Amino acid sequence: MKLFRKTQKGIPGYIKTEQIRILILTILLFILPLGLYIIGLVVTGTNKNLMTLFAVLGCLPASMSLVQFIMFRLAKPCDIEDQKAIQAVTQEGYFDYCFTGGEKTYHIGHLFYRKGNLILFPSKDLEADKLEKHLQKYLAQAQIKDVTVHTIQNRQTYLNRIKELSKLEQDKAKEETILTLLNHISL
Repeated sequence: MKLFRKTQKGIPGYIKTEQIRILILTILLFILPLGLYIIGLVVTGTNKNLMTLFAVLGCLPASMSLVQFIMFRLAKPCDIEDQKAIQAVTQEGYFDYCFTGGEKTYHIGHLFYRKGNLILFPSKDLEADKLEKHLQKYLAQAQIKDVTVHTIQNRQTYLNRIKELSKLEQDKAKEETILTLLNHISL
């Protein structure tokens, strides 16, 4: 079913699509244990039966899905105006990333990689130096070298930087490695 397939990270609208998908999945996962409990109650006349146990255990994946839904509800997608402005400059790059750090969550509207430069455009104001250190730490752990991470919070400056970097040669293999890492450490 198309409904339960995850949307690919980096595509515009990823966060909104995942919110809807996970909400529906969460509702279904809570309906199943409720149904088991009601069936057990109707059949045996008491809630002290094996169906109640299965219903309680069935709430565990439903609760995990609820936590995931809450995380996606708190995530901030890229602003539509920013998205259109970025797409007018380039069709490359990736939208709607959300990185969780030890004490903070970082919402990235768009990120772009070219020739050792990973530039980030946040969905909202954030502490850029902490995010950059956070990502540099993961890049170092994955032994990905010679990558500088820059956060640019001004849209026009970000668009100008994309134009400059677009002229450089693309290293698809390294970009895929970095993107795989970013996908693993983001929502």
